[in-house]
Amino acid sequence: MMNSKSYSRWDWFSAMLLIFIVFSVSVRLNTTHWTADLGYVESMAVLGTILGLAVGVSHFKKSTQGWLVFFYTIAIVPANLSRIISGENTQLGQMTSLLGRLYVSFSLLFTGKPVPDSIFFVSQMAVIFWLVGLVSGINLMRTRSILQILLPSLLPLLLIQYYDGYQPERIWSVALYFFLGLMLAGRINLLNSRTRWAEGHVIVGSDPEFDLNRNIFTTAAILILLAWLLPAPSAVIPAAAKAWQGISAPLQNLNHRWNDIFAALQSGRPIPSGEFYGAAMGLGRTAGKGESTLFSVHAPTPNLPRQYWRMRVYDTYQKGVWQNNQVETEPFDPANDILTPAGFLPDPPMLFTFSWASNPSGVLITPLVPVWASRKGSIQVSSTAVGAADPLSWYVSRQIQPGDSYSVRAYVLNPTQKQLRETGEIPDWIRNRYLQVPQEIAESYRQLANQITSLAPTNFDKAEAVTSYLRNTIQYSETIPAPPLDVDPMEWFLFEHKAGFCNYFASADVLLLRSVGIPARLAVGFAEGDPRPNNMFLVRGQDIHAWPEVYFPNSGWVQFEPTTSQNVILRPSGETGNSAANPNFSSRREKDSENNPAANPGKDNSGVENAWNVQLLRWGWWLAGLLGLTLLGYWIWKMQSRESFSQRVPNGLKTMFALLSLKNPTWLEDWLRWNEVSEVERDFHAVNQSLRWLNKKQPGDATPAERVRLLKTLLPAASQEIDTLSQALEMNLFSNHPVPLTHVVWAGWKLRFLTVQAILRAWFEEHF
Repeated sequence: MMNSKSYSRWDWFSAMLLIFIVFSVSVRLNTTHWTADLGYVESMAVLGTILGLAVGVSHFKKSTQGWLVFFYTIAIVPANLSRIISGENTQLGQMTSLLGRLYVSFSLLFTGKPVPDSIFFVSQMAVIFWLVGLVSGINLMRTRSILQILLPSLLPLLLIQYYDGYQPERIWSVALYFFLGLMLAGRINLLNSRTRWAEGHVIVGSDPEFDLNRNIFTTAAILILLAWLLPAPSAVIPAAAKAWQGISAPLQNLNHRWNDIFAALQSGRPIPSGEFYGAAMGLGRTAGKGESTLFSVHAPTPNLPRQYWRMRVYDTYQKGVWQNNQVETEPFDPANDILTPAGFLPDPPMLFTFSWASNPSGVLITPLVPVWASRKGSIQVSSTAVGAADPLSWYVSRQIQPGDSYSVRAYVLNPTQKQLRETGEIPDWIRNRYLQVPQEIAESYRQLANQITSLAPTNFDKAEAVTSYLRNTIQYSETIPAPPLDVDPMEWFLFEHKAGFCNYFASADVLLLRSVGIPARLAVGFAEGDPRPNNMFLVRGQDIHAWPEVYFPNSGWVQFEPTTSQNVILRPSGETGNSAANPNFSSRREKDSENNPAANPGKDNSGVENAWNVQLLRWGWWLAGLLGLTLLGYWIWKMQSRESFSQRVPNGLKTMFALLSLKNPTWLEDWLRWNEVSEVERDFHAVNQSLRWLNKKQPGDATPAERVRLLKTLLPAASQEIDTLSQALEMNLFSNHPVPLTHVVWAGWKLRFLTVQAILRAWFEEHF
């Protein structure tokens, strides 16, 4: 007599209905337009439902099913969500940015602050709908209880409807949900009826089933239309409103906390920008301050010259404001594009990784000579630079969010004094663009610049002389008063006030050099920051900085440092035998509470000490790895001498569990038993597999002869293969004759093929 468990739990029609039901709820969420990227929730809902159906219909043990769900979840959910990080070229960069942004969001949430990043809400919804689909799919295959199947998806639908309210153009998705739900309820009732008919030996054809399906469809459609078109009785509305008020009261009590969680959905709320410099920059009244971390940089090697992290470059100054003229914007795709910068490039570019921790920014921070970034976007370049790229600022298609990471390939230049003193022809596009000085201050700046550089023989020496003059005659001040209205701010700063911060120091350096015919421009961004172990730099608000860049024909743009709150840039001489061949490698920012560069003269040693500690750490890891590989090789060699590889692995795991005083898991016990059987017994296992696939799994006390007789009854077309396997098993167990393994192996695989063929044929006959 057939029982309900022997009847196949799989039903294509109900499975497809459930997929569309869960999908319709995710579509309802997407139609709210609360934030971008909600389409990823739809894919997670469908994938979760498919996995739930597969797990529910499988014959694995519960522990195995749990591990499958766990591993699929940690593999599929992050991989799907990482695609939200659009514009990022690398999979590793996408995953790193996803985890970083989620970490920042959870940190804000746990400290009671609003979470402005929309990826937090999208990730929550994706996980919720993944679990909704998973639970619904498992319940459909195992319980066929309509309440357990629909409740996981009904609750999110009600919550979405509560917060989004009644929207006529969106209510269709709710109607679709209930229509599909009624269809599924009718289908499940039909499936349960089929099971009862089979148990009672009631013979029915396909016509009654077709009529039932048609009636289910018609009834569901009529109920939805009636609910949509008929007005609600006036007596019911107050009672329903009172009941809903009681249900929704707990939701209203949670509004304050949910406002923090869903802060990113409040479209009217302004989000602070992390773009510290705009298309035009005023000189300002206060220097950058703050101990909060803005971003960190992982450098490729500890032996780097002084680094600056650039955000923008300006070419034109007028009445206290810097901006750019004659610029073009070119698209950049990290999959296809790479820049070719001008100047002498002796080394291959290096990879820097930036981890963003500040407010959202649409402009990337880069090293001084970038050629590639992992984010898709556009680059602002000089319109007159022919044959080479001269990037002024690097935009991204989607803002960098707190927790995001991106990579930049850039050349690291450290030209020597000898190289910078070599003369060369300055291109016309450089002269036309980077020699502008406002007419009202041109004469006074020219006279001072000529006095400063009168004894300097080369452009490099002149740049050094101007930089030294500013460092020696101008005082550093974090604040500056408003200059007189009838005087240019830079003329007042240089000749009268003689105190200021980096914006003023760098601007004066640029204008003085331009006054004697040396091309220069203003770069803004951040100083190097604080060096940390493992080639890391931590950049804070107080590291916001501006500096001059001077053009040299054989080297390109070279930075100088006139601001007294920063160390002097000491360049290698380039002369053979000079003991200070690379003095800039250890030149780092020094500062105390009063920004005095001489207050802490011993700080430079920290960079050398950190580099030495990192080197020791690397050697320690190398030695530990070498020792581990040696022990592993010895263990493999010892095991190889006694048993095959397929036996070594489970035996090694068994030994490990024994040493840890742990019980062997079920899968390991099955693996050990499988290794103990002969090759013929493994081939005969095809009989057991075929019976299980045909929903005729046999108890453990069933003999091989009983299994063979049953399978031949169910699958007459495979009688020859079944006999081959049965005879081989008898010969292996009860005689000394050799068994022809080739024929036995072939018989086992052919039996599996015939079993699958019979299952597919039966399914098509049942459904078509």
